[in-house]
Amino acid sequence: MAQTKLPPPELIENIDYEAILAASLDRLKTKFEAAGIPWTVGELETDPAKILQEELVYLVVYLLQLGNEKFVLYFVDYSYGVALDVLATFYGVTRMQGEDDERFKTRIKLHIVGRSGGGPEERYKALAMDAHLDVKGVAIWDDGVDPTLHVGILSAVPGGHASDELLETVLAHLNLPTNKVTSDRFSVVSAVTKTIDVALKVQLEEHARNSALETLETKLRAAWEAEDRLGLDLTRAWLINTAMGDGINNVIVDAPFTDVVADPNEAIALGTISISSMGRGR
Repeated sequence: MAQTKLPPPELIENIDYEAILAASLDRLKTKFEAAGIPWTVGELETDPAKILQEELVYLVVYLLQLGNEKFVLYFVDYSYGVALDVLATFYGVTRMQGEDDERFKTRIKLHIVGRSGGGPEERYKALAMDAHLDVKGVAIWDDGVDPTLHVGILSAVPGGHASDELLETVLAHLNLPTNKVTSDRFSVVSAVTKTIDVALKVQLEEHARNSALETLETKLRAAWEAEDRLGLDLTRAWLINTAMGDGINNVIVDAPFTDVVADPNEAIALGTISISSMGRGR
């Protein structure tokens, strides 16, 4: 379950150092005038009264910003570390040993959405992720013929293929009496069903290092592994956009010849990646 791309909420809005400082200096000048003290040096950077006000306003702005930073910790998408652990207990979810924040957030949100004892599908996705830390993604579908629920598992290992041991672990967890509805039956399979070879021609910038070409395969594999790959199409545009930059200014995709479409319960894996040079250019 992808995390939100919305900007974080703010408890305190419009924190403007210059505006707060100007208002503070105006109040100070008014107080001086009320006391019969002429203050005509407020524009000087060396004026002690102004320096003290600047320090005070800096502290105020820092505390206001800190308040905003602590406020967002009460929202799953923006929480982290111990604060996320504490927030998760409210929803009855506990971090697995070695689980990073992003995976933990995904499980928390699946448990929230899938609170019904017999579904929706988010409940079974959450339970599958609860079964083992190597479960990176889950797809749930049925054929509409019998109560069998098909569970596709995307593994966290490179390539994403789920081992037989991992599939058996997930199946056993789903079949626990506390987790399943009596009529449900599960078929747990690896979600990786397509391995696609990639062939690229790339042009380096005039002064780019040769290492830009040498590290491109690693860059592509890392970027693809980081994607939420269940049901994600492998497009030629994605390959070009990901390959560009870091000293590469032109990319031609020789393979695949067309975009590769993934079914909702499929995750595409990258096979061999062949990269050839078209030389250098502007």
